[in-house]
Amino acid sequence: MLFLAIVRSGAAAEPLAAAGITEPFGDVILGASVAGIVSSRKVEEGESIREGDVIVELDNRLEALELDRRKLVLNAKEKEYKDTQTLFKSSKGVSQAELEKAELEFKVAEVDHQMAAEQLRRRLLIAPFSGTVAELYLDPGEATQAYQPLVHLVDTRRGFFVSTSKRVRRSG
Repeated sequence: MLFLAIVRSGAAAEPLAAAGITEPFGDVILGASVAGIVSSRKVEEGESIREGDVIVELDNRLEALELDRRKLVLNAKEKEYKDTQTLFKSSKGVSQAELEKAELEFKVAEVDHQMAAEQLRRRLLIAPFSGTVAELYLDPGEATQAYQPLVHLVDTRRGFFVSTSKRVRRSG
């Protein structure tokens, strides 16, 4: 590609010829942080996507079930803690230590639920910026290892011009 620009040097303008290439502003190869089986591709090669869009989804049935299980445990521990708290305040039918134990179990259940939600979230490959899907490396049903390349994403809305330039002298 040839690029021609006018560069001012003092009062006179001199043409500057530069041969070079353009490169996208953002250019990344994305992979999931966990191993798994590709369950679906949410986009096609050449498609424009926005930051935050899901590009590839890994099989997540076990993680979804684990999240449901952790939610049930969380709800049970929350009820147990609230009931223990009510009993402690109203009749002192339970000790301070029992109340603290129920609170701790509830808080641990909250963290376990958050961890299960994060494990489920890691089954999604999400676009870190808006751009164009240049290449998809695996099809649904294929296995991937953690950090194995899955998608090549480029941001061609902005770019860099890479060149070595030389001055062109005017004749005449």
